[in-house]
Amino acid sequence: DENKLRSAYLERGRDPTVDHVLTEKKVMVLENLREPGALRIMQREGIQSAILVPIKTEQQVLGILQVGNRTTRRFQPDKVHLLEGAGNLIGIGVQKAQLYEETHRNLERIRALREIDAAMTSTLDLHAVLEILLNKTRLFVPYICAATVKLVNPETGEVESVACFGFPEEEW
Repeated sequence: DENKLRSAYLERGRDPTVDHVLTEKKVMVLENLREPGALRIMQREGIQSAILVPIKTEQQVLGILQVGNRTTRRFQPDKVHLLEGAGNLIGIGVQKAQLYEETHRNLERIRALREIDAAMTSTLDLHAVLEILLNKTRLFVPYICAATVKLVNPETGEVESVACFGFPEEEW
């Protein structure tokens, strides 16, 4: 039953109309939101008609642009087409921003690797090299709050802490 399906979606906080736009990747024009169950959030705000436009790239839907009016109305096809173009432009903008951020993160990682390489070739001090390595590890795995390097002591066969960050050296 369609009403049960709609109720189940709304109970989970998801609107089937929004889900439809996300899955079908097509504009949806709603000229009368007074119908039961249609976009409850917009109804609460007094919106009577709306256009839902997928914000998309060539590969995926990133979100939805919702445009509403406080009166019931028919939307002209050229206005709907204009909003569809806006949704595509927003999608391209979001994609470009994401690519920029990813490129920036990769550049930081390359810089960190270069610094690690320079440290390893410029000194024979194991502790200095490991300290730089641990500090640069944060760029690769930013959610790490502490780390320790432990090496096997060739004389005793025991694993010993030789470097750390995130807690006092006395606690190794």
